[in-house]
Amino acid sequence: MTDAVRFYKIGGSCLTGSEALRNLDDIAQRASKSVFVVSAFEKVTDSLLQCYSRDRKGIVDLVNDLVSLHARWLANALGHYPMDVSLKLLSVSVNPHPGRMEAWDERLLNAEDLPEILSIGERLSAATCTAYLKERGHAAMFVPSDLLGLVANLTESGYLPDIQASSPEIRRNVDNALSDCDVLVTTGFFAPDSQGKIRTFGRNSSDLSAVAFAGAYGSSHITLYKDVNGIYNVDPKTLAERAFLYEVLSHDAAISIASGGSRIVHPAAIELAKKLSLDIRVRNFVHGSTPEGTLITSNC
Repeated sequence: MTDAVRFYKIGGSCLTGSEALRNLDDIAQRASKSVFVVSAFEKVTDSLLQCYSRDRKGIVDLVNDLVSLHARWLANALGHYPMDVSLKLLSVSVNPHPGRMEAWDERLLNAEDLPEILSIGERLSAATCTAYLKERGHAAMFVPSDLLGLVANLTESGYLPDIQASSPEIRRNVDNALSDCDVLVTTGFFAPDSQGKIRTFGRNSSDLSAVAFAGAYGSSHITLYKDVNGIYNVDPKTLAERAFLYEVLSHDAAISIASGGSRIVHPAAIELAKKLSLDIRVRNFVHGSTPEGTLITSNC
């Protein structure tokens, strides 16, 4: 395994607007070469799903509204970024099939298009984060997961990342990208199948795809940034007086906690990390004065 490249995953509950973008700068300074796997900003996927279910034709207007919202967040976070530049930049990023000549809204939205539509939230988030990092002086590049080499495979449990099929392309593409930049930003939650059709790994599954990226590349660890300090015995937001932060957990113990109701980390992500002997550190996105979080490892 190699650790020359650091892998970080930024959860959607952390990405709440312009203030959240400012936390990216400090994380990017921690390693000379890093990969950020980002979720959609908070509630964006829900809004896309609700609109798709209620008024499919309204998706285009909703996406345009989301582009404007992200552009405002970007402009506010930087304090000087022109709105017209933000809008132009982010409008390009939302195309769920950028390899084709057609725009994403030029064809009829049918039931098979739902994964592509839901992928827009992650694409928009990654483009926004990349633009912020570039303006903060980082050599950053955005490459969505469908162009980076992650492959989705249909199993009895639904679509899951195919590590064996993905590994050669991910290693090659990540290395090629990082030869031209220091921070590679990509998307969680979705990947193409062997036929190139976009598939999602289920709700709240960016943890899974982030672990898949790190494992397929050959890394031995990944940091998952959340809106809490780590993994607790109970929900610290509702039972603060009883909450105990675990500093170290085995993969098996973490799987048991996650399967028992704690959704801090997706159980499938921990199961994959165990299979790959990959360590996970779970810590707070606003980490300046917070604990080091929880380390999930086989070495305990």
